[in-house]
Amino acid sequence: MRLTTLLQNTHYIDIDKEKAETLNRLTGDRTNINIYQEDCNEVLVKKILPMLQYESKKRALCILDPYGLHLQWETIMTAAKLKTTEIFLNFPLMDMNRNVLHKDLLTADADQIERMNKFCGTDEWQEILYKEDKQMGIFGDPDRIKIVNSNIKLGEWFKKERLQKTAGFKFVPEPMLMRNSKGGPLFFLFFASHNETGKKIVTDIFNKHRKYL
Repeated sequence: MRLTTLLQNTHYIDIDKEKAETLNRLTGDRTNINIYQEDCNEVLVKKILPMLQYESKKRALCILDPYGLHLQWETIMTAAKLKTTEIFLNFPLMDMNRNVLHKDLLTADADQIERMNKFCGTDEWQEILYKEDKQMGIFGDPDRIKIVNSNIKLGEWFKKERLQKTAGFKFVPEPMLMRNSKGGPLFFLFFASHNETGKKIVTDIFNKHRKYL
């Protein structure tokens, strides 16, 4: 589910028909709530974010909570360029580790790698997380072996190089790494903003909850 709050208007977006219908039932006839059973990348970029140009004086909080690697970098960049929108982002480590970030990158499916590229907006993550093994792989190419602590390195890279440097968000606190009951990584929770006040508030919240993780 994805949610964007636009002043007094709220927009829920979910590609799953059953979930969208449930949201419709729960919200009833409220005219300030809009529900879309569509791809969030399409709805945000083409319908909602264009209403938030800087000159509009409108401000928004956008919660990007994809089920997996469904979000596209273009959506994040569109929100960042407006300078009117703060985002929370679920960075889906579990899907990445299960389908893309294998111990040897050569064993990952090409379609899954492309999903990762679209999510990150680049294939530079491969250079961050993998190193070539001198031993030749099954296709005659050097194995590309995942480095130690790759999840942490990926989070650091996405924060500094993608959200801050490339997207241009001025304030990106250290993300929270959420784990399952067995300690396995589920996702990073990122916050990104052009507003220092928002950064201070979220940093305080993150720090209070981080000690319980």
